[in-house]
Amino acid sequence: MVDTLQYIKSKKVAHRDIKIENMLVNELFEIKFADFGFASLSKEVEQQQMGTPIYVAPEIIEGKEYLGERVDVFSCGVVLFIMLTGRYPFYCATREDKRYKLLMELNKQEYWRTLEGKIAISVEARDLLERMFAYDPNERINLEDIEGHPWY
Repeated sequence: MVDTLQYIKSKKVAHRDIKIENMLVNELFEIKFADFGFASLSKEVEQQQMGTPIYVAPEIIEGKEYLGERVDVFSCGVVLFIMLTGRYPFYCATREDKRYKLLMELNKQEYWRTLEGKIAISVEARDLLERMFAYDPNERINLEDIEGHPWY
């Protein structure tokens, strides 16, 4: 997934609607993204509300300006969480969502406590997910740092 994001980034494109339903896997188990209907140039500042609510970054939901790569990383975090657990990490990246609010307020221990007995994720995977879900897009992990993360 990260390799695919790196590739589209190299083409100066941001997908802006990354979700499981827009991912294909070929016979070599390589991930391909489909449906580039919301795509834009990755270095352009955007403000349009694009994407599927359960997957979109908080800056999109709140109508703030954003960069495509950063919102794509957030969406990939949601996909990764689903791939590891079989469930969504939260219902919507807003202050009204209890689980997301815990992450946003940096109450990570309580967030993971709400999932105890329901999922099993390593400490390294939790750390990567927390960085991908960072509320402030400037604090969100970038693609290069994901590749250097211990879990990756």
